Amino acid sequence: MATGIKDKVTIIGMGCTRFGERWDMGAEELMVEAFEECLADAGIEKKQIDAAWFGSCMEEVHVCKTAGAVYGAEQILSWGLDHCRRTNRGGRPLSKSRAVQFELVEMAADVKVGRTFMDKLVADHIEEKDIVVETAMAKFWTTDLANRTAP
Repeated sequence: MATGIKDKVTIIGMGCTRFGERWDMGAEELMVEAFEECLADAGIEKKQIDAAWFGSCMEEVHVCKTAGAVYGAEQILSWGLDHCRRTNRGGRPLSKSRAVQFELVEMAADVKVGRTFMDKLVADHIEEKDIVVETAMAKFWTTDLANRTAP
């Protein structure tokens, strides 16, 4: 017995655009191409349906890439701290050098900002907030962070 809209919806087909660079087509044309493939997959015509849904998982993809970049930056920072504690120059650990301390503090601050940004995005995603722009920004910033912290 149907109790809500979730019980009245049926998945009827799936479509996807042809893979590759498609600079000759805009987003709307690509969606139409995927929609037409979806209809063919379901074996129906447009006039037989009342509605269609278009979905993309870009937020999840960006959050996953952000998490990987943050984890990588955290590991690199940890390895860098250990290296500076164990390595001596002129009889002193590198970690006692003001210049090294400054660089480590800057790196730690960047990593903390990346972690905080990612944690906020995950919480917002769980609450189903619109985070499309923020996830793209986070992926860009945190992957750059991971590259900047890498040796």
